[in-house]
Amino acid sequence: MTHENWILIGLIAQTLGSVLLLGGYAPQIIKLHKTKIPTGISLLFWTMIAVGCTSILTNMIIQGTAIEVMITQGLNALGAWYTLFLVIYCRVKREEKITPNIFVVIVAIVIIALMIPQIVSAPTKDIGYMFQGIGTVALLTAYIPQIIYLFQVKDATGISRWLFIVLGLGLLCVTGNMIITGTSVEIIITEFVNIALILVQYFMTVHYQRKK
Repeated sequence: MTHENWILIGLIAQTLGSVLLLGGYAPQIIKLHKTKIPTGISLLFWTMIAVGCTSILTNMIIQGTAIEVMITQGLNALGAWYTLFLVIYCRVKREEKITPNIFVVIVAIVIIALMIPQIVSAPTKDIGYMFQGIGTVALLTAYIPQIIYLFQVKDATGISRWLFIVLGLGLLCVTGNMIITGTSVEIIITEFVNIALILVQYFMTVHYQRKK
C-alpha cells in the first residue's frame, strides 16, 4: 500500500473518530432524558470533561485555529456542559444531596490564583498554551474520579454503556491516525491509556448493571 493510501486511511479514521467523539455524549444525554436517573454518574467526571473541552477551545481561539475545528470543539464543550447540568438537574429532581469536593475546590482555587498573574503578564500564545495544558490534563484524568465513584456506589443504573463504546471507538480511530501520521510515541501511549480507562469504566458499568 502506498504512502498516499495510508494518509487517506488516516484522514478517514480521524474524521470518523472526530464524529464519534462529537456524538459520544448523545447516548448518555438520551438515557438521562428518558429515565431521569443519574445514579452512578460522577459530577466531577463531567465537570472535568467540560472544563477540559472549554480550556482547549480557549486555546484554539487564541491560536486562531481553523473555524471548522473550533466549531467542532465548541459543540464538544457544549455537549459536556449540557450533560453536566442535566445530571445535576436529575439529582435535584430526585432530591439527592450534592456535596462539593473540598479538595477539588481548593486545587481549582490554587490553579486560578497561579494563573491570574501569568495571564496579566504572559504573551497571548503562552496563555493559550496554559489553557491547552489544563484542558489536556483535565481530559486525561477525568476518567479516574468516575471509576472511583462507580466503585464507591456500586450502582451504574444511570450510566449509558454506549457512552464508553462510542468514546472508545472515537479515540481508537483518532489514535490510529496518530500512528499513521507519525505522532510522538508519548502522545500515542497517553491515548492508549485513555482508551484503557474507558474500557475499565465500560466493564465496571456492565458488571454493576448486571448485579441490579
